[in-house]
Amino acid sequence: MIVPREQKKSFTPASFREYIYFTSGLLEVATFIGGLDRHTFNLRQLGVRPDSTQWFEALVPTYPEGKVPIKVHKVNAVRAFIWYVPEKDRRTQAYYKAYLEWPSTTGRGDNEED
Repeated sequence: MIVPREQKKSFTPASFREYIYFTSGLLEVATFIGGLDRHTFNLRQLGVRPDSTQWFEALVPTYPEGKVPIKVHKVNAVRAFIWYVPEKDRRTQAYYKAYLEWPSTTGRGDNEED
């Protein structure tokens, strides 16, 4: 279907909340999740067949160790009140001790282990 130039929608990823990719190379987007205002974009390259097996090979996990760093001021707050947790409540004590061993960050992008 050919859409007149004045009715075309430009693809700006930040303006959409829902993305549905079809293996045919079409991308359907919506302004809101489950919204009725939908647009379709053709991501196919002429003469190139998409290879879905290579899509996720380039992705690298943001936190390879699987632990998202906690801001250091939150860790310090827990360190201040952990002394008030009763010793008989061993499960809660163990939880907060593990929390204190979690990687932390100052919030400025530089990681520091606590």
